[in-house]
Amino acid sequence: MEFWGQEPTLTLHLITKHLQDWFETYPNIRSLMFSTNTMAYPERIIDFIVKLDSILTKPFELTV
Repeated sequence: MEFWGQEPTLTLHLITKHLQDWFETYPNIRSLMFSTNTMAYPERIIDFIVKLDSILTKPFELTV
């Protein structure tokens, strides 16, 4: 899964809210990628990674 088209940190908090639902609906997600300049809302990236780590039970590749 990849996020492109804008600065992802602008909406990353909305995605973070629904991560559990996404992994329940799509259990075969094994990777995620997005590009950011990390200038806007770096705390949202941290929250996203913490949430992702709390729900993952299988190997996963995150590329930021």
